[in-house]
Order: sequence, then C-alpha cells, then structure tokens
Amino acid sequence: MCSQYITPLLAVMSLMTASAQVLAQELRPLLGKVVDRDGEPLAGAEVHCALPNLADPRHRPVSYDAVTTDARGRFRFNVYPCTYHLVWAIGPADKSGQRVCTDSIWTSTATILELRADKPRPSSKLTVKGLEGLKVLGPFRVQPVINGIELPNLLTSIGEDGTCTLPSLPAGQVLFELLDKDNEPLFAKNIRDVDSEEQITVPMIQKISMRTIDGDGKPLAGATVRQHITHAYCSDRGFLTSPPKRTRLRLVGQTDAQGQLMATVAYGGKPFAKQNWNSLMFEAHKPGHATTHSGFGPSVYMDGKQVEEDDLDELKFTLPAAEPFSGQIMLDEGRSFGPRELMVRFKARIQRDKNSYSIVDLYRSTTTDANGRFEVPSHQNKIDKIDIVLSGDSLRSDLIPADLHRRAPYRGVCIHNNRVTDGQKIDCNLDDMHRLELQFLDDTGGPAYDVDVIAVSRKTNQNYGCDSECIVATPDRAGRLALLAEAGKWMFFARNKEQMVFLNVNLKGDQKHELRLTPMPVIFGKAVDEDGKPVSGAQLRWYQSSSRGSRDEDKGPHIIASALNTGWISATRTGTGGNFRCAFLDLPSRTYKARFWASKMQSDGFSVAPNEEALTIEMKSSK
Repeated sequence: MCSQYITPLLAVMSLMTASAQVLAQELRPLLGKVVDRDGEPLAGAEVHCALPNLADPRHRPVSYDAVTTDARGRFRFNVYPCTYHLVWAIGPADKSGQRVCTDSIWTSTATILELRADKPRPSSKLTVKGLEGLKVLGPFRVQPVINGIELPNLLTSIGEDGTCTLPSLPAGQVLFELLDKDNEPLFAKNIRDVDSEEQITVPMIQKISMRTIDGDGKPLAGATVRQHITHAYCSDRGFLTSPPKRTRLRLVGQTDAQGQLMATVAYGGKPFAKQNWNSLMFEAHKPGHATTHSGFGPSVYMDGKQVEEDDLDELKFTLPAAEPFSGQIMLDEGRSFGPRELMVRFKARIQRDKNSYSIVDLYRSTTTDANGRFEVPSHQNKIDKIDIVLSGDSLRSDLIPADLHRRAPYRGVCIHNNRVTDGQKIDCNLDDMHRLELQFLDDTGGPAYDVDVIAVSRKTNQNYGCDSECIVATPDRAGRLALLAEAGKWMFFARNKEQMVFLNVNLKGDQKHELRLTPMPVIFGKAVDEDGKPVSGAQLRWYQSSSRGSRDEDKGPHIIASALNTGWISATRTGTGGNFRCAFLDLPSRTYKARFWASKMQSDGFSVAPNEEALTIEMKSSK
C-alpha cells in the first residue's frame, strides 16, 4: 500500500524557520492569477511559493506557503520585497482525475504574475527498484527537490512494494533523493517532466573497506566517515546564475579500535578505479584532528591527492592532530554579532593528476556565540579560500537600516577570499560591508521596476564569472534597490525584456547611483513554409557560438552576454502569425548561428545579428 505524503497539503501553510521571523510591515504582496491553456481563470488551483536559504547547504526554505486561487483565479502571498521567490501552480482535478500544472518560475513583487497551467500532470506513481537487499535500512522515503529547494511537506513514504504516489509537482526537472529510516540520503536522481509512471533504480550496493590513521600512521579509532552526495540540477534561478550544488552528507559509520570500517554505499561505478562520471567522495573526521577526503573520480585519491598504486583494496584517511578553525564576526563600534547562524564554505583542492586538480566546495554550518566567535573543523586538503556565508536575517537586523528594508532583498551575503591567518584563525569585520542604493530608470526617464539585476564581485572571479555567489535581485515598484556588499570592484547588469544597462563600481563606502536602461539590439521577422504560409510554434535554436578576435577590454559584458544570449535565443518561438522577436546583447567579439525548428521542418542556419527590417525565414521539410 502506498502512503500519502507525510504532511497533507493544506490550503495555506507556512514553514518559517526561527531565523526568519520578520515584522509584518516588512513583507510586501506578491499578486497574480492562474489561467488555463485557453487563458481563462483557473479557480481552486494550488499555488506554491518558496524562498531558499542559501546559507544552508541543503537549501531548505526560509519561507514556504501554499494558497488556493479564488473564483477569478487570483492568489496573494506576503513575501520579502525585491527578492526572487520560486512559484508554481497545480490545477484542480477534472472529472477524469487529471490535473494541469505550470512550470516553476522565479518572480518578485514588482510584477503582477500570470501562471499558465497548460501541462498535463497525471497522478504520478514512483517505483523504486533495488531495495530488496536493503530492508535493514528502511522504511524509505523520497524527498523531491524543486529548483534546488528542499520542501519538507513534499516528503513521501515508500510502501513495502517499493512504490509511492508523488505529491503535486511542477513541470520541468525534479531531483528525487532516496532517504533511509534515519533520514540519511542513499541515492539521488534527476527526472525531467515527471510522468504517470516513473522509476528509480538504486545502483548496486557495494562494500568498501576503509581505514583511518593518525599523523604518525597509527590506527585511529572513533573517526566518523560520511559520504558526499552532491547533485547539480538544471534551474532558471533568477535570470542568469545557476544554483549552487546541493550537498548532503550520508553517515556511513565510525571506525573501530583498529581504525577499520566497512562502508555500505549505493554506487554504479567500479571501486578503486578512475571514473568518468560516477564520482564518489568520502570525508573522515574526529574532534581534535583535521578532516580529510578520499574517493574515486577522474583519479583515485586519498587525503585529497592522486594515488598511483594499482590493485588498491581500501580507502585510507590520514587525520593528523589539529586545532579547529576558529573565527570571529565583528561589527564596528564594538557591537557584537551573535548568536547568529552562518555557513563556512571551503574551496578545497582534489588532485586529479600530476598537473591538474579540481576544486570542491566543502560546507560547515555553525552558530556564533554572543560575541560572534565560532569554530569549524580544520582540513587536511589544501584550501584555496574560505567564504563566510551569512543569513539574510542577520544582515537585516544588524547592518541594513530599517528605512531601507522595503527596497532591500532578503539574501545572505558571501564574504569572499578569507585567507587563513595565524594558523587556524578566520576573522571577518563587517565594517567592510557598504550600502549601495540604486535608482533604475527606463529609456523615457520613468522608474523601471520590472528589472532583473545581477551584481558580480571581482573577488569571486577575475573574469566576472557568474555563479551562485552573485547578487540577484529586482527593484521595488519605484525602481529603487538597496544592496549590502563588501568593499571592492563590482559589475552590475540590469535588464528588462528589451532594455539593459551595465555599471562598474569600485565600492568604497556607501554609494548612490542612477542607472538608465537603453534598448537592446533585436532580431525580428516571420517564419514561413515553402508556400509562404506562416509557421507558428517554431523554436529558434543556436547551434554555433564563436569568438571573433580578442574579447572586449572589459570582460564583464562579454561573459554576461555569453551567459544570456544562448538562453534568450533558445526561448524564442514564433507566434500564431509566424512572427518572432528576440532581444540579445550584441558584442563585436561574439557571433551566434541559429536556425528555426518545428515538427518535421527546419530553416537554414543564419547569423544572429541586429536587423532594422523584418526577416523572412523559410522553413523546409526535414525529411
């Protein structure tokens, strides 16, 4: 028998963490409606709204609510201003029991949202195979992860027959984590567009021998070994940045008096051999000793270093005696920062071969004392840098003036490039954080509020690389945005559907800037068949991207354009009259080639370049 999901879905639910208790006047309304495929209001639809906590390696929500649309398809949430929230909707069941759903999208309070529920959502049965020899670890549950967010109310029990009925899920990709009786993750798999019948097969259960020793090579008893279960997922987070990888640590056991442990893992690769895709990483730790990592990937490595020996039959972990990393978060004027939650992220090296290495993110969550002091385990691996990730509540209460809260996004802050000094000491002075007030105007001089904003620190990447450490936000209805950022060089990029602006800032002290958006280049025209009739629903797909000569002197616009253009091109489709329009960032150093595709039809390839007159793109049979 399949059980229902653990917590029944209520018409209205709220899962606020203790750290996210805010004053009601700080929240703003997020308004919208749900329509069906014909554009008619959809009453009785479940609408979900979540905000992830990026200071949590598991990305559990800061807040989560679900409401039901009224007779006119309308809904309302009270959310943080200037902040992207994840929203999706599931329609009510029709007479046959079928439902429709929307994609999950990132949105804010700046716009009135319309969600189109036009994708079939059948009642989904999930079958998990490969559990027969794992009864001792059960009962099992499945945790769906939506766009990187773990939502506890979606946790679903698996019956003795290995099946369950999944809760209401949006269209698109969903990450499913298989949890054992102790809530430890055993296996994870991405499934795109969940169908009525889905299946997950647990990889082969294997025994891997492990041994822990101290710095003198003697057996080390009582060391805890955990398996890293890290999963990336496709996501449209905001409009540019990819979500951080989700990492969970599975406890596989403790070493005995001889420092030995036989670990049970679900693994589809061959242990003690180089792996192309099936990487497997473990960490070992004992208080008073340095944490170290061993495993299999592009190379076999122990203690973070490649191992050349053949015929290996066990993983070794060397844990020398070491003091933990300690640090203090300090404020100006002698004010204390604490107690507060924070996450410490280590950029650690794993040696792939003699000449190359990979960087892995290692996370440690902790809480400061009343004076802002904290401790986290030290590491045997070579650490390139240490980031301190602070929660949004800590910043709002301690650093952002109350009068700016309605134009400041709820977000944590990553304090970059904290090098270890004094052996094991990490200190951060928040007096280095500055307020940046931005006013966005459109090309007519009026307030621009429907604007996506990204801020990239040069400390994150000298080439302005775009990743989860970037600031992503949106202004309020008056086009105003207040941000808190550390001192240094920043690049800001903002855009709406067809306008954009770049701004480079050397942040030294609090600053105010006015930014006016200007029109982006566009390609537009009509797609027709060989008889000259319009072709609707054709998708523009790029198939080639290349550089011409040297990049722009400022690499920021180049990398922003590279990240955005491919997505915008792929999102372009022809309308009912075959018409299309695509805005993009045109740089002299970059070219794109694309073609239109439809059912059994395609066009010749053409260069994506601004045009002042409408293009006519002929599509031919692809037979």
